[in-house]
Amino acid sequence: MLRLTGDKSKSRSVSFERCCADERSKCARCAVRTATKKMLNAARIGRETANGPKAQMKRAVTQRKNALAQHAWKSPDQPMWLTEKYYSEKVQPVLATMSASAIARRISVSRWYAGRIREGYRPHPRHWQKLAALAGSAAFTRSTETTR
Repeated sequence: MLRLTGDKSKSRSVSFERCCADERSKCARCAVRTATKKMLNAARIGRETANGPKAQMKRAVTQRKNALAQHAWKSPDQPMWLTEKYYSEKVQPVLATMSASAIARRISVSRWYAGRIREGYRPHPRHWQKLAALAGSAAFTRSTETTR
C-alpha cells in the first residue's frame, strides 16, 4: 500500500494498481512490476519459440546434414601437409585474430560455433582446408598453385 498525502492533516491509502491507473505516468514500484511482468511474458514466448516443433525440425535437419557430411568425409581427401599439428600451430593462431562472422561464412556454420573455433575449439577435419585457406596458409597457397 502506498500512503499518499496531499494535505498534511489528511492521509489516505491507495493500492499500487489504483495509484498508477494512468498508463503514461507510473510510480517507480508500478513501473518495475509492469516491466517484470512483460519480461516474464517475453521469456515465455522465447522459450516456446525456441523449443517449438518448427525449431526442433530445423535443428534436426541441421544435425542430419552435419552427420552426413562428417560420415562422407574421407581422410585421404585431406592434403598431406594439413595435419593436426599443422592446424594447431599454423592455422588456429591466425583464426584467433579473425572475426567469427568470417569463419562462419567460410565453412557455413553458425557464428556461435565459429566463435568457439576462434577461441581454440578444433572443428571436424573436413573444415581444416577451408580454414587454412581463410588463414592464408602458405602451404595451402603453394599446393593450389602446383595443381593449376
